[in-house]
Amino acid sequence: MFILDVDHLRVGDIILTADQTLLSKGVRVATGGSFSHAMLYVSDHSYIHSDGDGVHSGNTQRRLFSALGDAAVLRLRNPDASTVERACAYARTQVGKQYSKTEALRSKKFRDAAEQREDSNRQFCSRLVAQAYSFAGLPLVSNVDYCYPGDFLHTTLLQPVAAPLRQARAAEIEFAQSESPIDRQTRATNFILDEVRKLSGRDIQTFEQLPDFLILNPEHDAAVCEIVKGSGYLNFWREDVLRNPWRYDPVEFRKLPMPSGERERVAQQELRAAEQQLRQFTLVYGQYMLLWQRANLNYFAMKLLLYMSLMDVTKQRIAAAQQVIDGWTTPFSATESKGG
Repeated sequence: MFILDVDHLRVGDIILTADQTLLSKGVRVATGGSFSHAMLYVSDHSYIHSDGDGVHSGNTQRRLFSALGDAAVLRLRNPDASTVERACAYARTQVGKQYSKTEALRSKKFRDAAEQREDSNRQFCSRLVAQAYSFAGLPLVSNVDYCYPGDFLHTTLLQPVAAPLRQARAAEIEFAQSESPIDRQTRATNFILDEVRKLSGRDIQTFEQLPDFLILNPEHDAAVCEIVKGSGYLNFWREDVLRNPWRYDPVEFRKLPMPSGERERVAQQELRAAEQQLRQFTLVYGQYMLLWQRANLNYFAMKLLLYMSLMDVTKQRIAAAQQVIDGWTTPFSATESKGG
C-alpha cells in the first residue's frame, strides 16, 4: 500500500487520484482520463474535496493507494502565497455543499463551451478546485464550472510534483483504517445543514449561507442553536486534545518515542499547521463578531465562544511545538534531572 508523502506536498497543491472501485473506473472511462477525482491540499495533512458526502475535509494520513500511479500532484509553476490562500479560503466556504452527479455529468457538454452555469448551489470535485483558483484570480481551465479532473494536467500554469506517493508503513496502514474523527465531523456538518433545510424550507448548503437567513428570520435562532448543539459539532475540537495530548503539552511532546531530530521535524510541522489554523480561526472569529454586533443572535454568540476556544487551544499547540523546537521545557527538564 502507498500513502501521500506530505514532505513533498505544499499548501495549494492539486491532488488527482484514481482507485480500483467501479465508480472510479467508470469516471475514467467517461472522461477519457487517468484520474477520477481532484482535491485541494489546504494545510499539513489536510485536503478539501467534493464527493458523495458533499464538500468536506480529509486527512492524507487516512488515504491509501494500491499503486504508485494512483495519484498525481500538481503545483502552480509560479506560486503566489496570496493566491493560494484565497483559493484555500474559498474551498473552506464550500464545506457542507451537496454533491451533484447531474452537474458533474454536464461537464461533457459544457467543458469546451464558453457558456457559464447558473449557480446551482451544488459542487463536484473538479469544479470545486477550478472555482477555488478562479476565485483567487487564476482560472486553470477553460471552463471552471464544467471540467474533468484530467483537465488540470493540460494547463501550463501547473507542473507535476515528483514522487507524491511513498510506501506506507504498517502503523500508517493501521491508522488509515481506524475510525476517523473527521468522518464523524462531516456527518455532523451534513446533519446540521439537512436539519436547517427542513426547518427553513430554504436551499441552505453551507454555514456561510446561514447568517443571512438568520438575520432575516431571527425567529429560527433558538431552533438552529439546538440543532448545532445536538449534533456534537461544538465539541469535536476536544477529541484531538484527548487523543493527542502531546500536541498541547511540551512535556508529553518530549516523551514521544522518536529520535530528537525526528521530534524537531514533527514540531516544525505542528508549528506551521497551528499557526495557519490560528490565522484562519482568528479571521472567522472576527467575521462572527461583526455579525453578532449587527444582530445579537444566540447563534452568533455560540460561534464566538466556539472560535474563542479554538484560538485558545491552538495557542497551546503553538507554544508546545515552539518549546520543543527551542529544546527547553522547565517541567520536563526537572523530571529528567531527577531520573539521573
